[in-house]
Amino acid sequence: MTPTPADPFKRPFPALTSAQRYHFDVFGYVVIENTLTAGETSAVLNALQDLKREFEATGDPTGTIIRNCHVSGYSPTNMHFAHVLETDPAILDYVTNPRLVGMAEEVVGGIVRLSESEAIINSRDPDSYTDPEPSFGFHFGTRPPHGTYTGNGLFHSNFVKTLTNLTELGPDDGGTVVIAGSHKIALPMDDIVACAYEDRSLIHQVVAPAGSTVLFAEALIHATARSAATASAPSSSPATPHQCSRPTDTKNPAPNSSPTSPNTPGNTSSATSSGAGRRASAHYGRGRRTSPSRGVFQFILTTLPLA
Repeated sequence: MTPTPADPFKRPFPALTSAQRYHFDVFGYVVIENTLTAGETSAVLNALQDLKREFEATGDPTGTIIRNCHVSGYSPTNMHFAHVLETDPAILDYVTNPRLVGMAEEVVGGIVRLSESEAIINSRDPDSYTDPEPSFGFHFGTRPPHGTYTGNGLFHSNFVKTLTNLTELGPDDGGTVVIAGSHKIALPMDDIVACAYEDRSLIHQVVAPAGSTVLFAEALIHATARSAATASAPSSSPATPHQCSRPTDTKNPAPNSSPTSPNTPGNTSSATSSGAGRRASAHYGRGRRTSPSRGVFQFILTTLPLA
């Protein structure tokens, strides 16, 4: 995207390849490997480790605020930071990463705003039991048709997240799990979860190298897997701005947009808008964008359309 005087922040569009966009549309999520360079990944990881040490040095991590960040959850195996935006320049660089913002805008369908910036450090509990068929704390941020719509034949969500793992995320490291395709099914969550437990191939778990990002719609039913007890692993992830209402662009409205139904294909990106053009047609009609422990870190970003 070429910056304009009114919008000088340059981010790519399309930010997803055709295959990535299709994957998002079908499953409600897509894993993008190596969204961060090794240097960027290391910088954010070190910043979070330093932040962890700062909070622990106070003797009261959950009762302390450091650079407007607070710890919303703390245990020997977990530390959950809320509002990490202002804690370190490396984290600010991550939150404003043009590629991540571009992915968010492609899915949302317009310019986005940051709603949430969080980070989580998880360690494996050596005393935990690993169930071969575990249950999960499934949840969602919105459900169709609310907060979702179709434009140019693709699914869009006004509430999206990006989660970036800062260390390698293996199958036993407690990554994100999702019920594939649930972002389009307008049925009670309990019914969908029961189907997923009956056929566990419907439950997908994110496994990815360090510096990778999972982009998903908050209409997708998701949870966090439990780490296996064979080793320990911290984790941290970025949060994308999100919103449960369709973004409005008075100059370039999304044509022929309607609420999503279970059988309707949709759009998948953090924030995109619909429009015509050769470039868009080459990407499934997405249209022009308008406006001794082993560590596993995930950084979470939540994004919403710009109000």
